[in-house]
Amino acid sequence: SEKCVFGDTESATRVALFGNSHAAQWFVPLEKIARSEAWRLRTLTAGGCPFLGGSTPNPYCTAWRENSVQTIRDQHIKVVIVSQFYGSKPDDKNLSVSQWWQEELPLTISALRAVGAEPIILLDTPNPPEDTPTCLSSHPNNIQLCGPTPSSLSQWATISQAIESVATKAGVAVIDPTDWFCLNDICPPIVGDLLVYRDGHHMADLFASQLEQLLGNTLIPLVSQAAR
Repeated sequence: SEKCVFGDTESATRVALFGNSHAAQWFVPLEKIARSEAWRLRTLTAGGCPFLGGSTPNPYCTAWRENSVQTIRDQHIKVVIVSQFYGSKPDDKNLSVSQWWQEELPLTISALRAVGAEPIILLDTPNPPEDTPTCLSSHPNNIQLCGPTPSSLSQWATISQAIESVATKAGVAVIDPTDWFCLNDICPPIVGDLLVYRDGHHMADLFASQLEQLLGNTLIPLVSQAAR
């Protein structure tokens, strides 16, 4: 069987996960959903490579982006879940991250639609201030210091709003996972006995696996609609 293909490999519901490590961090719950819903799931993820163009003049990332779009076309993938880290920066130093998304996201949406796929945008996860395990070991009695801060949340929300405005114009669905992490701007770094982040900005796999139902409730109807 082909590498990077999961779920029901023969399924007509062909879904891809496209982006950098912040897309890949959703693989654990997504693979469970693909199995239970009998989707064919193809991963197209590369650490450090945003799916948006106009970033990292790294030739590897440029080739990866082009190859990913060709794979989506060649494998007749119908739905593409896109996600990336908001900390990734555009090439153009005069552009803010929000402006970069506003300029490049419409081009990505058009490129995916041109090869017969419908994008679904998964917004970024809240961002902790530093490496979470290190922070927790330094502040065992004040773990809240290690969770995403209100100022980081508001910075992320500004980017999310820019993305949502582009998506609304294009008629593209958006999933915002913030409420799965935070309540009233408080985002605990530990939930029950689970570490939420494995490092400075990626979800821990065990915590991610707990999000299967929340992700599924939102994603499954969107995929069946987009895959028609």
